[in-house]
Amino acid sequence: MKTVKAFVIIGMLLVSLVLPFVTVRPAYATDPPDSRPTISNVHAFRNLKETGDVAIFGEYRIPYTVIPDEPSSSTYMIILVDSTGNETGFTVPYAFFDFGYNLGAWGMYFEAADNFTWGADYTIRIAQSPAYFTAPENFDYEMSSTAWTSSTSEEDNQLELAIAVIATAERMEAEYTDYTLLEAGLTGTVLYSPTGENYFRNVMNGLQVLAPTLFLYQIIPYDTDIPEYGTNMSDNYTGRFTGTFIGDEVTATGNQFGLTGTAVMAMGFSFPIGLAFTIVSAKKFHKIEPGLLVFALIIMVTYMMGWMPPAIFATVYQCMGVYLAYVWFLARG
Repeated sequence: MKTVKAFVIIGMLLVSLVLPFVTVRPAYATDPPDSRPTISNVHAFRNLKETGDVAIFGEYRIPYTVIPDEPSSSTYMIILVDSTGNETGFTVPYAFFDFGYNLGAWGMYFEAADNFTWGADYTIRIAQSPAYFTAPENFDYEMSSTAWTSSTSEEDNQLELAIAVIATAERMEAEYTDYTLLEAGLTGTVLYSPTGENYFRNVMNGLQVLAPTLFLYQIIPYDTDIPEYGTNMSDNYTGRFTGTFIGDEVTATGNQFGLTGTAVMAMGFSFPIGLAFTIVSAKKFHKIEPGLLVFALIIMVTYMMGWMPPAIFATVYQCMGVYLAYVWFLARG
């Protein structure tokens, strides 16, 4: 008997120790909403990232004055149902503002491979989770024919999606006054980082690619095409005085010596001025490097003005470079 009593006492002690850690969760803990949930401001876009893809964006309102303990991502679902009753798309509210209740945004994206039927009759359903409601309800809304955009180009659809998101963000800012969702960017209104970016990127995956103008930092593809190089600009410089008074006089002078007009300008204008600076530098500073630097600038300016042939320009620069290398690295060694 003493052994039995000992086992009973030990069992009661174990139960008393374990019982405080055992909690019983009600099977259905979420209260019904204050009124019927609604869907509004629905828009459908296409060809955003690839030809044939579709994005649907809209707003919901699941009204609760007293916010439930469970997030709306657990208690509610938003389902897209086609005319045959098949569930074509599915998402859950992003539990951020008011734990995902009251006003919020939702979005769905379908790749071209999903073969989404554009412009068909769809029902948008707000469904309660059976895990949290004793008698879960569905709240259906027919998708209006005006929700489908008439635009077909990628640029237009991306812009229209961005406009729709900004409009929703403005309405949400008016309701959730403690938060900032938008800010002014260099090219217009963009989503405020981190609040606006974080919220809407979780509402619709890939939004930064689908509507890049919404973001201050955008995803822009690199241009990997090899540029074409030519001598068009040099030709423009060389021929800029052709047919003018200056060009005619220089050409006539060059003809007297069997030279081009640009060669005459180089030897009669650029070189004398450059040599003058070099001589002054040698006399005043006892070195010619400052004068050569000024000489180099004069050569560059006259070449850009079309007063020096490219061959002479390149030759003179190479000679100056060789001399300066000799002065800096050998003569001072």
